[in-house]
Amino acid sequence: SLIEQNLDNVIERRRENYVRLCQAVNGIKGVRILFPTLQDKVCPYMFPIIVSGGTEAIKRKLQYHGIPASSWPDLPDEVLQTKDEHGSAIWLNEHILLLPIHQDLSDKQMKHLTTTVGNVLRECELVHTV
Repeated sequence: SLIEQNLDNVIERRRENYVRLCQAVNGIKGVRILFPTLQDKVCPYMFPIIVSGGTEAIKRKLQYHGIPASSWPDLPDEVLQTKDEHGSAIWLNEHILLLPIHQDLSDKQMKHLTTTVGNVLRECELVHTV
């Protein structure tokens, strides 16, 4: 059916974009790809990485360059203010960065995304080495 074919295209495109980002960040100090390989038929929603030095400055730089990077999970202020009780959730929020890989990104947009992400992360690795 048309819906199944379209879904297959979405899965294929997202997986391709995921691999492109894997290649762009692979080997950058202080950055770990959360899922370096995808199982067959997995359709990723985002590209998650762990940044050992924290994501805040990187996220701001990427957003400045038009890349909608985000943290995970989103946490309310009352959780962020109680590190003793919610240390793990806060650590995840401060160290996991989500990057877009959706199927509607054009080749030009993906080139901008992979180049910018690679440059910003390499720039920050000089500051935050593992």
